[in-house]
Amino acid sequence: MEQVVQIIDRFRSSAALEPLGGEVGELEAVWVSREGGLAGNDEAAVRMTWRQASNHFGLLMPLSRLLKQSGDLDGAAFALRLAVDEPHEPSPDGTTLWFEDLPTWA
Repeated sequence: MEQVVQIIDRFRSSAALEPLGGEVGELEAVWVSREGGLAGNDEAAVRMTWRQASNHFGLLMPLSRLLKQSGDLDGAAFALRLAVDEPHEPSPDGTTLWFEDLPTWA
């Protein structure tokens, strides 16, 4: 959980990581269950919501996957900014569209 908090702190404290393409709503460290895992085998994760114009998006990503896709803590904080800035198509029914992976460019 400590590393997720560090990623969030880096994202929030750096002017260079301020998103330009969207507005961040919630950004928090949460626990998620590992798929097929035993009870109590939870993993720290990032949960973030953001808005681009009238469209709402969310990211829920376990720390291990986030670090694997972004490289390190600094890369993870930068990847959060890119997720918010990347243009996304709205969900067909107007609800929040959730992502579980970073885009392939990260």
